[in-house]
Amino acid sequence: MNRPDEEDDFTSQTEQKLDSLLRQAAWPDADPSTISRMHESVMRELHAVVQPEGGVDPLDSQCNQTDAIGLPALDVPIPGQSSDRRRQFPYSIAVSALMILVAFAAGRWSASGRSSSVPSGEDPQLAESAQHDASQTVPALKEPPKDLDPDHLVAKNGVGSAKDATTEPNKQESLQKPASDSTQMIEPRPELATGRKQRLTPRERMKLQLEDVLVCLSEKDDTDGSCCRTLLPRRAEFEFMLGEVIRNATGQRQLAAVTAMGFVGTDTAVPVLLGTTRSESLREKSIAALKQCCSEQMLAGLVLQPGDETLQREFLTELAHRSTPNAVLAWLHLMRTQRSRILCQQAASDLSPFLVDAMFRELDAPLMDDRISAILSLGRRTDKPTQDRIMQLIQQFPNRWEPVAILMCSGSEAAVRTLTKLQKNPERFAVLQTASIQLQASVTLPDR
Repeated sequence: MNRPDEEDDFTSQTEQKLDSLLRQAAWPDADPSTISRMHESVMRELHAVVQPEGGVDPLDSQCNQTDAIGLPALDVPIPGQSSDRRRQFPYSIAVSALMILVAFAAGRWSASGRSSSVPSGEDPQLAESAQHDASQTVPALKEPPKDLDPDHLVAKNGVGSAKDATTEPNKQESLQKPASDSTQMIEPRPELATGRKQRLTPRERMKLQLEDVLVCLSEKDDTDGSCCRTLLPRRAEFEFMLGEVIRNATGQRQLAAVTAMGFVGTDTAVPVLLGTTRSESLREKSIAALKQCCSEQMLAGLVLQPGDETLQREFLTELAHRSTPNAVLAWLHLMRTQRSRILCQQAASDLSPFLVDAMFRELDAPLMDDRISAILSLGRRTDKPTQDRIMQLIQQFPNRWEPVAILMCSGSEAAVRTLTKLQKNPERFAVLQTASIQLQASVTLPDR
């Protein structure tokens, strides 16, 4: 059970005895001859390591080397030699270290020069190998021979004949051209020299597209907008560009821009086009462009705006030609306004069939203002289809006062004859009186 402990005690006792014996031992002094032999063997090994290829001992050629670099002669101390050579030994070590540092600095300088010639982010070794491969794979351009026999064109590697060369006259002509032509053919274009094709910005492409449209409008009178269809997908941007052209350009270019604005512009282009109506040369085109680009609400606003009455009539006529629900609402609004009611009654004969049907439907409107507006609009129409529809309503609805009020606003001979017959009928007297009262009330009502 106690065997490991006994072994440990024995080991420790043995170590203590060995330590005491080593401390008590007397070591002999070093022999000077032995030290000298050891030193000579070390120096021989050193001479064998640093000896150059020519077999010349560096210690023998030490004087020549030190004379070349302008330093005093150095020597390695060897036992038995003079003390001055022993003092020169550190200098030789310093000179060797200096030469090593100079060689290291020269290597670093050459490496930095090679790396500066390679673009940043590229391995210098890869760049040198790529240049070497390119120089081997890409042959140098040579001038074509001036005097070349056509027989040599086909007789290559012993295949073909001179007869085959006559079947390709284009090749012969190209070979007969002077050397100056060949050098012109191989000159790279600017985009090839830069390595990439020149690209236009979106703004520059839009300018070129707009210039093509203006040229097209200058050459022909475009009535259907075929020249401007390419501008519609980006009409907001082209509207702004056309506004700049209208403000800055003159002559035919400005006229073409005004025409294009009629197809491309919206309500935001109205101020620009209104400014061009003051010019006699642009007035006609500007009014036509305003009619095309304005919405129904904008046309109604231009009619209500005080100013040139001729422009108001033009815009009101354009509104009367529209066939949209917004045109119906805008027309009824103008008829309810006393300031524009007279102009609307004068332009009632220009109402489109869509608006005429809408006015007949408004005779049943829940609002009295809409009924009066429809009556005043239809009363100014003297065409036969409208008169026939009014007479048909009087016969179908004898107790309705609206058709009778239309005849009272008409003033035509046919309307006067019809009203005379109705006045002679006692059953229609109440209807006539109601129609007259409603018309008088509508004249005295304020604007709504």
